[in-house]
Amino acid sequence: MGRTGELFAAEHEGISPDLLCIAKGLGAGYQPIGATLISDTIYRCIEQGSGFFQHGHTYIGHAMACAGALAVQKTIEERHLLAQVRRQGGRLFQSLFQTFLEHPYVGDIRGRGLFIGMELVANKELKLPFDPQLKIHARIKQIAMQNGLMCYPMGERLMEEWGITFYWRLLLLSKNNILMR
Repeated sequence: MGRTGELFAAEHEGISPDLLCIAKGLGAGYQPIGATLISDTIYRCIEQGSGFFQHGHTYIGHAMACAGALAVQKTIEERHLLAQVRRQGGRLFQSLFQTFLEHPYVGDIRGRGLFIGMELVANKELKLPFDPQLKIHARIKQIAMQNGLMCYPMGERLMEEWGITFYWRLLLLSKNNILMR
């Protein structure tokens, strides 16, 4: 939630889904919690139908999890984090483009806000992926971690079809953390 600069990524496209499942971002990683948001249309169908909606798990409505989720929502609003994500995401995107777009192994850089992916390919012109047996993704992750960058390289299975993509899923980032040319 919020990593794209909007609370939910669908908002960028003007989409209002009938069902929206949320989880990790709701508790900011501090407290396990999930929820399903439903539109008025779906709500009315349930209400005017049987009125019964069987769902839930052992810890449904857990007070501590709900308090944590509420605190996360208040923090996002009070600290204007969505505006910060948009601002810093623009800087990060610009820096990545300036630094890497012409690199012979960077096929594409895409994303929104601070949810950005960089596609690495063996052949930029043809967008051919690296041979999975080279385990390039593991080598890059190791070097990145040694240099203080946490990234999530997609592994061998996806590499075979689409190449390697790294995603940076950040919510808080200062201007000083972004390399500018």
